[in-house]
Amino acid sequence: MPKKKPPTKLPYKGWTPMKDGVTQSLLQKFKVDKDRAHKHVVRGLRETNRKEAMEYGSIFHKLIEVGSLMGKKYTRSKMLEAAKLLFQEKLRDEESAMLVKIAIAQYDKYRVWEKTRPQYKVLEAEPVFRENLKLPAFHFNPNDCVSLRVPENTIIPLRGRIDEVLEIDGGMWIQENKTKSRINVQFLQETVPCNLQVMFYALCSELKYGRPCRGVIYNVIRKPGLRQKVKESDKEFIDRIAEDIDAQPDHYFIRFKYEFTQNDVKIWLKEELLPLLYEVFFWWKSIEKNPLEPWGSEDVPNPLHGRKSFGIYDGMHDGKGDFYELIVNNKKTDLVVSNELFPELADENDEMIAVCKQIGIPIKKGK
Repeated sequence: MPKKKPPTKLPYKGWTPMKDGVTQSLLQKFKVDKDRAHKHVVRGLRETNRKEAMEYGSIFHKLIEVGSLMGKKYTRSKMLEAAKLLFQEKLRDEESAMLVKIAIAQYDKYRVWEKTRPQYKVLEAEPVFRENLKLPAFHFNPNDCVSLRVPENTIIPLRGRIDEVLEIDGGMWIQENKTKSRINVQFLQETVPCNLQVMFYALCSELKYGRPCRGVIYNVIRKPGLRQKVKESDKEFIDRIAEDIDAQPDHYFIRFKYEFTQNDVKIWLKEELLPLLYEVFFWWKSIEKNPLEPWGSEDVPNPLHGRKSFGIYDGMHDGKGDFYELIVNNKKTDLVVSNELFPELADENDEMIAVCKQIGIPIKKGK
């Protein structure tokens, strides 16, 4: 009888940059720490431990979406009904439930504040994009020791979701809403041309709509920092937050308008995005044959893959970086494996419409 062949390793069927593309959040991770990005996008690891700032931002963003669908039919009581449907799981957890209550109180005030700001024509709300960017062919071979080549027609799709695309004085602008605990407005304004997320979305809007992006409208929502007092009821605490927002709305809600110079997007593309995408391309090629084992062999490490101290401490966010317990203590608790590459691109419009319908506010699909 012929000998049975040993089982072969199944080919990797996960993410590749040329097939699935990159998002701004993936590029942020890659810049900070290649191994951190690898754990996220190749191994599909997700942390389940609670991060309050991110959780609050996610809650508030959903309130903005469903509130926008409600339009003039919005009331605080209707939003409370919607929240019971939107955040069923969160409302079972005491801390998350409090975040939902705070967010609803703040969103109620945000709607009042937002009406006092200039109103712009919305070209498209929450557009999802997948724009192909062609990497210029590249060949570097100064001697026998080094050879780097990017072949012709190498495409990396740029993927994401913009909060809104606006028409202002005949020009196209993007609008971004950010929820933060600490805000340095001057710093935000000064660094817009170097802000990866803003410039990534500006470029993608140009590729998607075929017209120049004139600038960004930046809405910043400050997460309330007040703490609940001993023996203070939830209602008393929420009322105190609402009073504080009424007393200083410009502390909690900030909008600034940044107009790009003629070459801002082109400069950012040349000086930041293309070099970063070349890094992603060469890094991927270094692990492509065995994506789940990026470190190379025992004798010959992969020089294009590595881990930084940012994988332990993330100075950009003043705290522990992603996968801290896994990297430092080899603890695999509070981790799940997800097959969803880019959850931020999931279309939640149908869910929002269904929620509005359940609370008696019918919304036509596509609104």
